[in-house]
Amino acid sequence: VGQEVFHASDAEQPCGLVAAAAANPSGGFDAIVSMQTSAAADAADGRLTLGTATGAALALLPLPYSLLEDI
Repeated sequence: VGQEVFHASDAEQPCGLVAAAAANPSGGFDAIVSMQTSAAADAADGRLTLGTATGAALALLPLPYSLLEDI
């Protein structure tokens, strides 16, 4: 919790922050991340990392709800 998330397009500036995390019984971890919507939209390219620009790769899962478009 509190670790920064980076996108490969800007290795110097974090695009998000881990708000909560827990071990997944199937292996690995699940986390809630507060991040820039533009970085989340670009995350399909697999370029999100944890802690540093060369940190562990992150994968986004679909949200269980839709985001508001007007905020």
